[in-house]
Amino acid sequence: MDDRLAEFAKERSYLGVRLGGVARLHGPQHRGGATFLDRPCRDDLEEVVGDDARRHRCALVAARAGRRPACLRCGFSARTPVELRCVEGTWFSETEMLSGVLSGLRAGDAFLDVGSNLGVFTVFAAKVVGPGGRVIAFEPETTAHSRLIENIRLNNLHNVRALKQALSDTCATRKLILGDAGAVSQSAHLADDIGPSEAVETADYDWLVANQSLPVPHLVKMDIEGHEFEALKGMGATLSNPACAALFCEIHPLSLPKDVSPEQVVELIRSFGFERIETKKRSGQLHTMATRQAANRSSGGA
Repeated sequence: MDDRLAEFAKERSYLGVRLGGVARLHGPQHRGGATFLDRPCRDDLEEVVGDDARRHRCALVAARAGRRPACLRCGFSARTPVELRCVEGTWFSETEMLSGVLSGLRAGDAFLDVGSNLGVFTVFAAKVVGPGGRVIAFEPETTAHSRLIENIRLNNLHNVRALKQALSDTCATRKLILGDAGAVSQSAHLADDIGPSEAVETADYDWLVANQSLPVPHLVKMDIEGHEFEALKGMGATLSNPACAALFCEIHPLSLPKDVSPEQVVELIRSFGFERIETKKRSGQLHTMATRQAANRSSGGA
């Protein structure tokens, strides 16, 4: 085992990560339509002896009204301390958004994950929508995309299409700035800045729907480090479709283009005809949830 990972696992003992073992963390729960988060404690952890400590297992307890809570157990590969922090960071800092996304999905739905990173939202959503549903995941950064593929395979998922592209408002080749490799969250972003970068293909989602038979999703999650305005413009027809019931978008005010404000992003979202928009501040970002009463849920198998 990597000594750095072993040391980090010791530091994160409250997660139940151990040498030669991994933990199942019981997290956000849905009961009777309400959502709450159990505080992580040792009683919530279940150690699995003999498994590879590089795999961090999370368990989400999701219940539908009138049904017994169902436990979704998902595995995530973490090859370095940074990747383990990334899984951990998503699990704890994005709990409210993750709960909202999963509460809005059911078997057979189509889900679009824009900025999938290591695939936490993708993997959990794929288990919720089931074999009859579809998950389309976009992750342009090479390392993150390879981990996304690995986590899809680790969970034996066959309803996910992972695309190594960045969504934008045009089809082109752009520079993806790789950001800080030691950051807890993935900070790669499209820009013309100076720094380590890689060339990536961009596309607008409306074009992909028309030309590559991608589905109109029932629900969209977007977290793309400041490029959300362009990506949203490139999927205006999709988001205006009555079949698209919800958009969960993380707005990054400090990373937006200089001529774009967070208010403009929210107004663009409003222009798509969503009936309700809620915005909450969190750690310098704005979590925006836009919803409408969907006309149908037939896009998953399209």
